[in-house]
Amino acid sequence: MTPFPSGHHWFPQQFLKNLPLDSPGRVLLKWVSGPLKDKSVNYFDELHRAYNEQVKEMIEQFLEKQGKAELKDLTMEQLKELGDQMTKAGGTIAEFYERMKPAIEEAEGDMAAAWEEIKPLLEEPPPIP
Repeated sequence: MTPFPSGHHWFPQQFLKNLPLDSPGRVLLKWVSGPLKDKSVNYFDELHRAYNEQVKEMIEQFLEKQGKAELKDLTMEQLKELGDQMTKAGGTIAEFYERMKPAIEEAEGDMAAAWEEIKPLLEEPPPIP
């Protein structure tokens, strides 16, 4: 994973930007593809917007299932479960990922590989950036 988040954020930033600095969920900001060979695959076009919409629906369903109101209310274990669900999702998430795959420069930028790399950060509270 790149030292500074770059490329596509697998967990859309729009859902994380209002989290408190000490929230474990901020670790998800590091879940990125890394540099892209072709940046046009990450343009905020119709498919990208549909990807974000499916993620939003997943978050809402997950929060409802967990009896939580907001992402900031999730435990680290619940965040891991949500991320695991995203890496296995079909639909637009899978379609967008397939479009992204050829443009990902480093193998660890792959959606599942990048997730496995940051998931251990949810084992203990991350330091405040």
